[in-house]
Amino acid sequence: MTAVEFFYPIKAGTQRVLVTAALYYGKHYCEPAEPHMTPTRIKAVLMQGGVTKARKMNTGRALAEASPHAHREGPQGAWAITGTGEELIRRLLRLSGGEQAENDVSTLEGIVERLGDENVRDYIEEAIKCLAAGALRASVVFLWSGAVHTIRETMWSNNSTRDIEAALVKHNQRSKFKKKGDFEYVNDALLIDAAVELEVVDRSEKKRLSEALDLRNDCGHPVKYRPGPNKVRSFIEDITNIVFPPE
Repeated sequence: MTAVEFFYPIKAGTQRVLVTAALYYGKHYCEPAEPHMTPTRIKAVLMQGGVTKARKMNTGRALAEASPHAHREGPQGAWAITGTGEELIRRLLRLSGGEQAENDVSTLEGIVERLGDENVRDYIEEAIKCLAAGALRASVVFLWSGAVHTIRETMWSNNSTRDIEAALVKHNQRSKFKKKGDFEYVNDALLIDAAVELEVVDRSEKKRLSEALDLRNDCGHPVKYRPGPNKVRSFIEDITNIVFPPE
């Protein structure tokens, strides 16, 4: 998640909230992670995130007033976010956190352990990183990419080119292709329709996957919608049971 995306919902917040949020961002989103940040660095992160009022902010004073959400720790002059501060930012930004989030991460880690396809593994590992950091929208997008890649590979491996083309044409007359590379550009909604025709998924599973695609599109486009942890948890459960069922 970029700094602009992270700070946008709270950029009009109080200085105490903003400096706490900057500490959260440094710890969970910066590469490499910055668990300790100086007032100067915090101001720079806020500016990077489009918080224009940070330019004139007395960051040191804001940090001193941010207790119990922030405290001095680490290198001289550096600050760190507290557990209370973490809870505050997760609540304000509707980020994932706590035991259930750890369970969701464990579910995806279990999928990675039994995957042979490196491309799918990469997608899901990215989803895990995003989920652990509370970047719910990004986790949805990456997990969906891994799921669609898996569905497409299953269709290609178990059916002839002619059968795949017939399944696609049934729903879109212009969906013709000569090689696998063409098949990779079939849009996700049409792919799901064809997967039903080829009995890769059934109609009840198609309904769940269509709902999952709607969520993916909401998360992958610049709209105001931000899914909550329960919504993402349901998405993960459906994708896991349909596309990556336990052996």
